Amino acid sequence: MTLKRVAVSADYHSVVESNGTVTFAYAGVEPIVAGKAIATLEFQANGTGDTEVTVQHQQVNDLTPAYDETVPIDFAHPNTELRDAKEVTCTEDGYTGDVYCTDCGLLLQKGEVIPAKGHTEKTEGAIEATCTEAGFTGNTVCTTCGMLIKTGEGCPAKGTYPGTAKWEGAHLYRDWLYR
Repeated sequence: MTLKRVAVSADYHSVVESNGTVTFAYAGVEPIVAGKAIATLEFQANGTGDTEVTVQHQQVNDLTPAYDETVPIDFAHPNTELRDAKEVTCTEDGYTGDVYCTDCGLLLQKGEVIPAKGHTEKTEGAIEATCTEAGFTGNTVCTTCGMLIKTGEGCPAKGTYPGTAKWEGAHLYRDWLYR
């Protein structure tokens, strides 16, 4: 934690020493009003954990002797943003993203890698071969991303033929022999 700025009321003076100690002095003759803020100290957070500041009160008056007061400092970062998040796909890892404070720029939480899930395969467009009609094994596609994983193949009709079949373009030509 680094002290950035000290602002004091008109009747007070402050001195900041090299070790970070701040000393306030009251220069007025009027009594100090209880509960009145005499100074505002602004700090720059150097970490994410909470800490505390010790305030040493010197003798305030004849009735109040010197005492120490520990003031907890909560490094709340109410304004945050997510950076570098990436959606996971079938083939590429994702990333949950890093959380940063938008006020001070501090990285509050490092993200995590989300492993790629791989394709979820499904066969589409399969046609069962009949005695007279050729079939098709179907294309293998991913149900998540729609990617064509494997192109299907034609399969011959279940009827008998003398073995003179050939593919031309998208058509299977055969000389059929029926019994």
